[in-house]
Amino acid sequence: MRYSILIPVYNSAAYLPACVDSVLAQEISDFEVILVDDGSTDGKSGGICDAYAQKDSRVRVIHQNNQGALMARYNAMQAAIGDYFCFLDSDDWWEQDALSVIDKAITTHEPDMLIFRYRCKTKFRTLYSAAPFPHETVLSAADKKDLLQAIAGEQINAYPIKAVKREIAASVDLSHYSHLTVSEDLLQTVLWFDRADSVLFLHDVLYNYRDNENGITRAPFSKKHFTSLVTVEHFVYRYLQSAPHATEKALQSHVQVALSKISRDIGRIACARIPFKEKEELFSFVLTLPYFKEELFEKKLYAAFGYNTKKRFDHLLNRRYKQLILWEKTVDFPQKCKSALKAFLLRFC
Repeated sequence: MRYSILIPVYNSAAYLPACVDSVLAQEISDFEVILVDDGSTDGKSGGICDAYAQKDSRVRVIHQNNQGALMARYNAMQAAIGDYFCFLDSDDWWEQDALSVIDKAITTHEPDMLIFRYRCKTKFRTLYSAAPFPHETVLSAADKKDLLQAIAGEQINAYPIKAVKREIAASVDLSHYSHLTVSEDLLQTVLWFDRADSVLFLHDVLYNYRDNENGITRAPFSKKHFTSLVTVEHFVYRYLQSAPHATEKALQSHVQVALSKISRDIGRIACARIPFKEKEELFSFVLTLPYFKEELFEKKLYAAFGYNTKKRFDHLLNRRYKQLILWEKTVDFPQKCKSALKAFLLRFC
């Protein structure tokens, strides 16, 4: 079997048929599809999976209790028999020639991993994933510093835009990270790249990402999600500190991006309609996480926010949230993060 197409499914009955149909319509037929029904509760998704398995012998279904997307993919990888693993989210879809393009590139270059691009249509515009390397660039182990720079800058981290050789994917035991609920794309990318000796990059846009208004990135603050986010970011920070090909520039880029994402969630705490005491407890919880004790991260926080509003933040948060200060003087800090923090200051200071 040449390819295993792995699709975790959770309450996605509205979009699942379009997703699976886009795979089954591929011109190349040497593949299997593994649908993992991750404890769906909508009463429909599991049945749709079974219906596809009954009418197409290339489709297999795994039903499991809800374990999250990361473990759904991991369990699918354990059951897969293809030489290369490809991935989709159950509300997205492939271009009609996706597998043909992937197969041609893999046949020609035989990489450990292939990366292509995605398209995302929102209400206002169409977005495309980054193209940090020329088309059909083959990156070897000697080029890992360039790969790490792209990872640190969040340019190639989405897992569905990758085809990964079975030996590379199977060498990573993701069961150690079963508690993660967000940022697992970044974790998988780092672990796969660490083991890959050759990575092929294509400019072809083969994947269509559905803009989901109910997605995690737009959800209210969740302590579980935030802990997962910081856990992954801290793992990457440590990796970039120790990886032989990592540069100081990559480490700086990672911290800047991580600071932006973490501040987004901090803004959610600030704007949440919950009692102030609960906000204070959440801020205190944030500072117990190990990432905030890293020297470079702490320096970036102070560089971003300055010192002038230190007193009122200390008073407001009982001297336990000293890092977030003076967003007004920041030049390069993301505007959306400044806006969230401004909302916090105006509301409670």
